[in-house]
Amino acid sequence: MATLELRQVTKSFGDTAALQPTSLAIPDGEFVVLVGPSGCGKTTLLRMIAGLETPTGGDILIGERRVNDLEPSARDIAMVFQNYALYPHMKVRDNLTYGLRLRGADKAEIARRVQWAAGLLGLGELLDRKPSALSGGQRQRVAMGRAIVREPQLFLFDEPLSNLDARLRNHMRVEIKQLHQRLKTTTVFVTHDQIEAMTLAQRVVVMNQGRIEQVGTPGEVYAKPSSVFVAGFLGAPGMNLFEAELGTDRATLHIAQAAPLRLSSPLDTAERALIVGIRPEALVPDDQGAWQMDIVLREALGAETMLHGQIGNQLCVVRLAGDAPWQEGQRIGLRVPTEALHVFDRASGVRIEP
Repeated sequence: MATLELRQVTKSFGDTAALQPTSLAIPDGEFVVLVGPSGCGKTTLLRMIAGLETPTGGDILIGERRVNDLEPSARDIAMVFQNYALYPHMKVRDNLTYGLRLRGADKAEIARRVQWAAGLLGLGELLDRKPSALSGGQRQRVAMGRAIVREPQLFLFDEPLSNLDARLRNHMRVEIKQLHQRLKTTTVFVTHDQIEAMTLAQRVVVMNQGRIEQVGTPGEVYAKPSSVFVAGFLGAPGMNLFEAELGTDRATLHIAQAAPLRLSSPLDTAERALIVGIRPEALVPDDQGAWQMDIVLREALGAETMLHGQIGNQLCVVRLAGDAPWQEGQRIGLRVPTEALHVFDRASGVRIEP
């Protein structure tokens, strides 16, 4: 196992900057998830760690060793890809052992590692099958097993669950989490799926337009997003965001076609143009509530109900536990707990603390 450190790492393709100066320290044994929309730079960063792309600037250190100029094979890492990348003509056993045989590993040691990985991943009955006889989830487990048998310092996962259906994704998330708890190998996992990020990570790195927006535990990032982007990106659905004007008393928020909101204490900002956010689960149905929302769509999900509607001309989502009684076309009153509000500067998108 090893630490991973990025020091002002950048990447440009011609005149296009794919990654702005990025620094990040990952302790030994930590599971970190890089999450963000397509084109945010997360996969480019992972490929530079793996040695598949060369940084334009900065340093990458694995176990305190600078690896910028090292080939992927010399970095002591293992990578799991989205497309499995198994050899179709080889049996599972041969797929697992191929890399070790190329390195000239001892036969007894190869057998030990294969037996160990097969036991961890439930591959024992599949060792004599070819990939064409496996399901998608089984193929992904073989790809993970091929990485595990190498016993690397660092695991890299590049959107490994994207090709699986929803049920298999849920199952594989649990397997990956349990695997890390057993092996405790430093892991960097790339995904665009914020649910994967929130459930797998010990720390989440939210990326946007080639830079890091926020780093923190899933709970920290969800409860206290540092920007409008993070607030809207993390959460299913994301945070409700409304344009607001700050009153002269700096404690009243005026939102178009909605009742003003009174904060418990003034905001320490000279800016008047703000964005106010509130999570869908924080809104409380109340006939006497300050806000009135016209429901345009009701999503019944069994354990919870999502009500999509409009407050004036602004969209809003309310998440309620269980089977809520309200239907499309109805109007619902909402109480807005001021302690649940998040306030951001409209121009910069940066969070404003009370």
